This record gives sequence, structure tokens and C-alpha cells, in this order.
Amino acid sequence: MVCRNIIILDIKEYISSGIIESYVLGVVSDQERREVECMSHIYPELQQHLLEAQASIEKLSEGWKKEPPAELKNKVMAVIAEAHKQDNETKQIEDQGAKVIQIPQVNTAKQSNFPKWVAAASVIALIVVASMFFMKNNATQSELKAKNDEVKAKETLVAELEKQVNEYNADQAFITNDKTFAVALGGTPNSPDSRVKAYWNKEQNQVLLAGVSLPQNEADKQYQLWAIVDGAPVDLGMLDAENPTKSISKKVKSSEVQAFAITLEKKGGSPTPNLDQLFVIGNVGS
Repeated sequence: MVCRNIIILDIKEYISSGIIESYVLGVVSDQERREVECMSHIYPELQQHLLEAQASIEKLSEGWKKEPPAELKNKVMAVIAEAHKQDNETKQIEDQGAKVIQIPQVNTAKQSNFPKWVAAASVIALIVVASMFFMKNNATQSELKAKNDEVKAKETLVAELEKQVNEYNADQAFITNDKTFAVALGGTPNSPDSRVKAYWNKEQNQVLLAGVSLPQNEADKQYQLWAIVDGAPVDLGMLDAENPTKSISKKVKSSEVQAFAITLEKKGGSPTPNLDQLFVIGNVGS
């Protein structure tokens, strides 16, 4: 057998296309049939898959094989007998020169030689082809979902990194602003080693805490930032309960700030500072 004008770049891809199963089920074109028969003599892998497919279809057909009811045979034989009777009558009329309408004969020989399992071939073919389609479709959908999840994860990571870079650049621009100056907050007897650097911009009424060095707070406690304005404490909000050393930026309503301080309060904050829990304090301009 000579194969002409047939080029298979990827034999595995050719097999996974389902052409072998279609060939076994007899639902391929003449060209595809000749192609499979020819290439199966060239590629041992293709020939092995062809044999396995044939065995699988035959095994599957055995499971679907069902003997017809006995009364069906009697009905078929009655139809055949009636057809023969009409055929004989037609011949008699033709012999007399009459115009008749021919009744087609029933090909009983072809029916008797028809394999038993072919009656279910259309059902089997539908199941096999549908199964292959859904398996490949599900695999494709799973791969596509995995790729989409991977892309989304990377996009989320990139967005987070961009956010951190933007925040860092904004902090650096604020710190290096000509109108911003540093205020050193030193530790108190409650925590002598604590240190915080506050960057205060009077024109923008904004303070940025950086270089925060405070003990880790208890689960039910949280650090709170205060501004001392005209001798009275003004609440500027809470430091991160999980990460108190994280830099934060706060707005101050008044530009007349004499000092900044941090106390340890109950989680969520307090309307007035607990001076017994004062950890750091620093005077503006000192």
C-alpha cells in the first residue's frame, strides 16, 4: 500500500483528534478511511491504537447487545412473505401485459448476515463521540481556567507591587519636601528603647510616621497617635494593630501642633489618652 500526499506532523495529535474511533465506527469519508488504513501500516503507534479502538468498540457493543423480542421475528417474516406474494402477483400481471406498480423486494440475505451489534452502532457512536468531545472540552476548560487563575494571580501581585511602589514614592516625596521637617519621638519610662520618627508638614497639615520602633502590643491593645494642640490632645487615629511598626500617614486639622505622642490603649482607641501608657513623645521644633 502506497501513501501519497499524506503528511502527519504529530502522530499523537492525529490520534487524539478522534479519527481512529470514527474510522472504527465507519463514520469517516473514503479519503479519511484510506488515510487511516495507509498510515496504520507506517506508524506502529497508530496501528496499536487502531487495534485497541476496535477491541473497545466490540467490547462496548457486547454490553449494548440486546436480542430482539420473539414477536418481532414473526412480524418481519410476515412482511417478507407478503412481499414475496405481491412480487409473484406482479409478475403474473406483467405476463398479461398490464401496467403495474413494482413493489421492492426485501433483501433477506443482507439482513441475515448483518452483525447483531450493528443495531446499536448509532447509539454507541453517539456515546463514544460525545464522550470524547466532553472529555476534551472539559480538559480544555480546566486548562483555560488554570491559565486564567494564574494570570489573575500575577495581575493581583503586580497591582499590589505597584501600589507599594506608589506609596513609597509618595512617602519619599513628602519626606523630602522643603516644608517637611522631622520630629523625633523618644521613649518614656514605660518603654525607654522605643523610638518613632515623625515627619510633619505644617502647610499640608499632615504627619507621616516612619522608623517606628515599638513593642508588639497585646491582642486587646492598640497604639494610638495624638497631636498636642494648644496643650490639649487631639486624636489622630490608630496604628496597625497587627503591625505597629508599619509607617502611617495622618491628617491634622490644626497647623498649630506643639508635640506628637503615642499611647497604648484598648483595641479600637480611646477618646482621651491614657498617660500611664505613654510610650513615646516628641516636641515639634525641638
